[in-house]
Amino acid sequence: MIKYKYIRNIKLTITTEKATYDFSKFQVVFQVVHGSITAPKILKCRIFNLSHGGRGSKNTIGEIQQARNKKIVLETWYNGETPAVLFEGQIRMIYAGRDSPVETYLEIEASVCEDIFATGGYNVVLPKGWTYESAIKQTIGKTQGMSVGTIPQSNGSGSRAKVIYGNTRDIIRQHARNLSAFPVLQDTGRIDFMPAQNPKGNGEIIKLTPFNGMIGTPVQVPEGIQVTALINPAFKLGAIIDVYSLNGDDSRTAVEQEEVELQYTGINSGNQYINQYGNLEVKGLAHNGLYTILFVDHNGQTRGEAWYSTIIGQALDPSDQSIATNKAISAMGG
Repeated sequence: MIKYKYIRNIKLTITTEKATYDFSKFQVVFQVVHGSITAPKILKCRIFNLSHGGRGSKNTIGEIQQARNKKIVLETWYNGETPAVLFEGQIRMIYAGRDSPVETYLEIEASVCEDIFATGGYNVVLPKGWTYESAIKQTIGKTQGMSVGTIPQSNGSGSRAKVIYGNTRDIIRQHARNLSAFPVLQDTGRIDFMPAQNPKGNGEIIKLTPFNGMIGTPVQVPEGIQVTALINPAFKLGAIIDVYSLNGDDSRTAVEQEEVELQYTGINSGNQYINQYGNLEVKGLAHNGLYTILFVDHNGQTRGEAWYSTIIGQALDPSDQSIATNKAISAMGG
């Protein structure tokens, strides 16, 4: 059953040591970016026309600026749905500004576990017999504010002691490389290591069609595909999307193959490949339309048109490519 998305809703709250402020009824412009583990998940938002203490009014701006340990939570949903968290983290930068003589704003930048990534580090010695799982638990698992989630299964153990020394984000990246995975930092501080090649996937599959939020036509990018859709908090790193686009032979792929430059040969030997059976394959396009999200950028405003997510996804099974159709071969002059 198709669930149509209409009448968007938002709840934006800031919690300090003394009070909780709800800005759900105000004009809000926001951007949430979640990508590589090298940089934490971030939120940038503007809240317009808050009271600043003039003419005896409450100085909301001043109270928030002076408060310590400020936490911000952004939730979005559509009518008939349950509110879901789009971002939850700590405010790192906040300042007031003015767009015009009558319009002011409070600009906020927040992130998840930024202090750990900026200054955190490890200096650990593991005894012989260590495993990749124990290495992760002895580093990330003992970091305040962070926890260990999904870890791919690995075999074997170290025959000698192992020294782990360096910046937190570098060690996390090294753990991921050892497991052939990519790390995903959740808003709660939990890190999941998602296998780079996992045909079975993880969790529920999010179906994307023009009827339930997909905007325009997906396009091919070096990482796989790029899709634009209405904001959905379920779009997270490691989530699986099922992108529907009809080709001439009724196959389900990300983009119409005749729109792909099959003649291009600049990166990774180009966009085409001849498999062992002599069939021409289109690289980066899953034959079943299933992709793992590697990057997501949410943009929205409560009193404007912007309300969309830009997603970059990699074929769920990178070894499983789409066989070129006759229309695609004709388009390239074959």
